[in-house]
Amino acid sequence: MNKNNMLIIGLLSCLMLPLSSCGNENEGLTGINISYENVNTEVASWPHVFYAFDKSNCTAFQTTGDEVGLHEITAAGTYKTILAYETDGNLEISPASAGGNAEGYYVAVKNISGEIPRIYASKSLINESVVRLEPVTAQLMVNVLNAPDDFESLTLRIPGMTDVLYVSSLKTEGRRSLQKKEITLPKGQNSGSFTLFPILGQGNWTLSYSAAYTDGTACEGGIKLEHFIQSGDEVKLIVDLKTSVMTYETSRYDSDRTISSSHPFMNMWADGQEYINANSFYNVYVEQGGRWRAIDVRKALCSDAKNHDRIWNDWNNSKKLRDTMSYARVINPFEGAVKVRVEKRGTAFKEVEVRPSSYQIPVEKITDNMIEFSLPGYEKRKVSVEFDGDRQHNLFLLGGRPDKDKPAQSSGDVIYCGPGEHVVSKLVLTDNQTLYVDEGAVLYTCIEVTGDNVTIAGNGIISGEKLPHTGSLYAEGARLIRVADNTKVISNFKIKDVTLIDSPNWTLALYGTKDAVIDNVNIICWILNGDGIDLTCSTGATVKDCFVRTYDDCISLKILGLYGGAKANTNHVQVDNCLLWCDLARCIMVGPEAGTKGEWIYSIHDCEIKNCIVLESTGTMLSVGQEPLSEGGTAMPIENITFSDIQVDNMKIKESGHPIYVFQSATHQEGCQMENILFKNIRFDDRFGFKNKLVVSSEDARNTISNLVFENIIHNGKAITEGDVEIQGNVNIEIK
Repeated sequence: MNKNNMLIIGLLSCLMLPLSSCGNENEGLTGINISYENVNTEVASWPHVFYAFDKSNCTAFQTTGDEVGLHEITAAGTYKTILAYETDGNLEISPASAGGNAEGYYVAVKNISGEIPRIYASKSLINESVVRLEPVTAQLMVNVLNAPDDFESLTLRIPGMTDVLYVSSLKTEGRRSLQKKEITLPKGQNSGSFTLFPILGQGNWTLSYSAAYTDGTACEGGIKLEHFIQSGDEVKLIVDLKTSVMTYETSRYDSDRTISSSHPFMNMWADGQEYINANSFYNVYVEQGGRWRAIDVRKALCSDAKNHDRIWNDWNNSKKLRDTMSYARVINPFEGAVKVRVEKRGTAFKEVEVRPSSYQIPVEKITDNMIEFSLPGYEKRKVSVEFDGDRQHNLFLLGGRPDKDKPAQSSGDVIYCGPGEHVVSKLVLTDNQTLYVDEGAVLYTCIEVTGDNVTIAGNGIISGEKLPHTGSLYAEGARLIRVADNTKVISNFKIKDVTLIDSPNWTLALYGTKDAVIDNVNIICWILNGDGIDLTCSTGATVKDCFVRTYDDCISLKILGLYGGAKANTNHVQVDNCLLWCDLARCIMVGPEAGTKGEWIYSIHDCEIKNCIVLESTGTMLSVGQEPLSEGGTAMPIENITFSDIQVDNMKIKESGHPIYVFQSATHQEGCQMENILFKNIRFDDRFGFKNKLVVSSEDARNTISNLVFENIIHNGKAITEGDVEIQGNVNIEIK
């Protein structure tokens, strides 16, 4: 074939293509049969609308009472659209005649708050007589479970919803803007099915909710969901008001595949919402009566001894070498387990521990930054929550019961501090006075107790934060609470339930006391030589159920006259059921200030420490030691001291630290004596790889340590042997 013939054939082909296309655009249609595969058969009885379109205009428009009316339709055009709708009561169908521009035909929702009818549609070429309808709308089924008696209603707000369907393209959009539809289930209606137009958007969207109660309160919140609602979706939303969990299931009408996710929501009490996001590290919520209540989360400085060992010259934290932990009081009757949610603000986490480990508290991770667990009961109500192993920015939950006998106001010998902040430079308490710091109160002060029968009580906070923090070699600020009278022994001092924060020196210091009781006191102190509880020349003292975190010694038993107070024995002291956390020094120290022969006739004897848990100690956990009070002197004897049933929980001890350290210094003029010291049923759990020995050291040949017994001392599940104890000097020791 020559080139001229090829050119003629090519031109004819170009001319024929447009003619064929024009013929298809105007092809006619007679009768339509609809396929209702995967569609409810009732759709056939709904009203139908038929549209025919050419490139730019509507060439035919017809409504029928049901699917049968479509069988006789004839029309010309390029393509057709068929709609079936449940009812037109809340729909605007416009225009209602042929001849208009194709893009101007739409079906719109008149009132987004009203009931939206279900709509099905199909778009196909004009000459296809069999068409398949598919849903335009989506279905939302809501079920409310375990609604309490005071539940009034649940309102859901669905954002980003379209409200108009453009017929020629079958695209849904916002007619003027995207809509927010509210759905309400009133009391007594625990389930409902709702028709929705699709949600327009990409990525996450937030389903907001509001639960109202008969007392007039309401709680609101929002949940981010990954799957926005599309045409043909069937969504099930199960709202459990007891567990405060929403289960969101999405499936397609034509598929068996289901996407399911569970989301916690805050079914909140109205009171307490001012605490949400008030702390930059954590939010804490406590379940009460089937709803959640946010509680106050406060900050406290602590000292990171691991990174800043022995910070001698930063008394006011001007160098910012301290860390910030948080704590929250959980005040609850504790008649059973108390459910708690902790939200770690800002960042997600990988791991979390709620210690003590022996409590075996299971933790559920319910979002990337929120956990849920239960405090098992009153005996296990104080815990440390630690995310990704961070023990310097951790959270203490400090449980306590409401005080049914608290005073309503100050009167007589009662000084009452109600909720709110109180700033007093110094308080002096004398005979028979009571200082009551109520729940929600923060008292900034330091306290001197000089009389008998004094009580400090309440679920509030006593803080030294506003006091001067000064020092040179040692801290020189005020002791937060000092119990002492140089002229007499103080009897029957009692302190209970309060939380003591940020002392500029020793936190709770007792000098020359008899029958003191320290019960359910919480202490956090960051300063160098900022001990927790110091019992100096104290007879018959009881320390129980306390939670103490300090940089220096947590609890110390001494004979010391340097800071005033009457001289007396430190004996018959009971320390029971305490949680201890020491960032540098010793958790429990008997001595080393033990009096001086010739100057003192008093000694440390007959004391028992039992049923305690050590949560942290980078230095020494348990220690008994003797040093003279004056140069060239000799310490008084220490005898009949028992440590029993103590657990050390996952210690991070430094290489220079020791689980148990018993010692006598070499500075005694005469030999000093220590006898009848028993360590029994002590368990050290150490998963961080340190295997430091127990040390017994008597540095002078004239010193003696006799009848020292280590009984059933367990390290990582294995009983210690002689090879685990380093012995120096004149020591009589038994290991069994």
